[in-house]
Amino acid sequence: MDLPSKFRTITSGTLSDIYALIIDHEYSFVRAERLHSAGMLHLRDIRNFDKSYFLYRLPKRYVDVFSDGDTENINLDKVWLYLIYKGICTFTNSVILDIE
Repeated sequence: MDLPSKFRTITSGTLSDIYALIIDHEYSFVRAERLHSAGMLHLRDIRNFDKSYFLYRLPKRYVDVFSDGDTENINLDKVWLYLIYKGICTFTNSVILDIE
């Protein structure tokens, strides 16, 4: 995919703040993209089944865990993963995330 197409894909939709996620709520991965400085994920709220999609930018420390193969498997629906927001660390003010 050429750069203009990638740019339009990433910036389309609503970029949501990760702090707005509900604590201990499962969000399914719909699509994942790796950027140089941060990750961009399309997530769907699976509790409400309203099929609404949101874009979230993950902190770099979480993005670094994903290999290119992991990202490809998410995009090809070869794996079903759920992002779970655990809140904010009271000592560092960092976002705490889990994946199941």
